[in-house]
Amino acid sequence: MNIQQLKEMGGFVADEPTIKTVKFNDVEFEVGILPLAYGRVEQMTKLGGEFQTRLIAETIVLADGERLTYEQAFSLTPEFAAVLLVAVNEVLAKKKPIPTIGLKSQGQSVARSRKQKAA
Repeated sequence: MNIQQLKEMGGFVADEPTIKTVKFNDVEFEVGILPLAYGRVEQMTKLGGEFQTRLIAETIVLADGERLTYEQAFSLTPEFAAVLLVAVNEVLAKKKPIPTIGLKSQGQSVARSRKQKAA
């Protein structure tokens, strides 16, 4: 395996947003969703503030190419923020699975072992 092969198989994030149609207050419109690199997600968690607010600010691109600032994303109504987050999650979930630290891989149980008491 080499870097070029990793690129070809989708191991690195793309530079272009994925276009998603959203609906809010009976108005349908398109937004771009930028992919997030693993390192950027780590940075976002360390920057402070609300993660979902930062997620909106980092990923949403409006039709004219404008980006929301963190402060603008923070000021969105909860209803509109939820619409954007659904779109973001739909796009990002298709790109790669969400990491689950400390859990076994999908399909395996994460049951806790218990010591059996002697009768």
